[in-house]
Amino acid sequence: MGKLCRRCKECLAFVLGQIFATSVVLKEISGHILHAALDETFGISQIPIDSFSKPPGGGRMAMHTRIVMIRHQLPPTRGCEMKFTRRHDLDPQTRIEIVKHVWIHQGIYGKMTQIAQEYHISRTFLYQLSWAAKHHLADLFSDPQHLVEPPDVLLEPWILLLRLEGKCSIPSLSSIFKHFDYQPNSVGSLSESLRDYGRCVPSTLSMPHKKVVLSLSDAICAIRAPILVTIAAHRTAILTIELASDRSAQTWETPLQDLGAHRFHSLGMASDRGVGLQAGSQAAWQAGCWVCDQFHACQDLFTRCHQLERKA
Repeated sequence: MGKLCRRCKECLAFVLGQIFATSVVLKEISGHILHAALDETFGISQIPIDSFSKPPGGGRMAMHTRIVMIRHQLPPTRGCEMKFTRRHDLDPQTRIEIVKHVWIHQGIYGKMTQIAQEYHISRTFLYQLSWAAKHHLADLFSDPQHLVEPPDVLLEPWILLLRLEGKCSIPSLSSIFKHFDYQPNSVGSLSESLRDYGRCVPSTLSMPHKKVVLSLSDAICAIRAPILVTIAAHRTAILTIELASDRSAQTWETPLQDLGAHRFHSLGMASDRGVGLQAGSQAAWQAGCWVCDQFHACQDLFTRCHQLERKA
């Protein structure tokens, strides 16, 4: 084998140097790849840095690659639960001041962060205060929705139903209306309303055509004044009712005559043996018959028996 010339020797040395440098670089890179996961766990990263050096046998520069280890802090793990602290020092007035600052400085870059830092609160809490203030102010300045109160016209049926069908006393009516905040609800106002309803109702029932009836009449004493009542025997409908000052014949005659004017024809009347009632019915209905009710007839018989027993 012949001797190599000087030129060939230099080329061969250069090639061998490059092969050696490449093998070193490949070895370091493979080690970097194998330990990358462990290095990231401990906050270590490897960065390859190229450098040049002169080979020992020639004038050319050889490139070497080094792996530099740089340590850095790991970022905080995402998804960790944030710790919230309730700020008792943030009274309502302080929160109002925070919201005022937010509204005044809206649109200024970085101002929300500055306000949050001044009050030592988060920006999330800052935006929550602003949203809550807008929500309540919108309700405050919107058109008020007043509760619909039933008018007086709708209360009249309730007053009459509770009084007549429900048999409620006037104080009970007042308590019910006060519970639902209905007006009028005082005892005096309800009593006056019932009096007005009574004055509006006619004292004698009217019929569109002639009606033949057998009437029952009696007097009901209430508050030291008699109430003269006449009803139909077969229907128990009130034909006439009137508050009177006494129970004389003339007092009974007037309401009984009004029945004829309202198309009622009486076949007769049943009642007790009241002197005024008997005289008034005979004056009003001369052609009608009169019968005594069994209760008062039996009571009169018992009275007569008692008198005979005393004489015996």
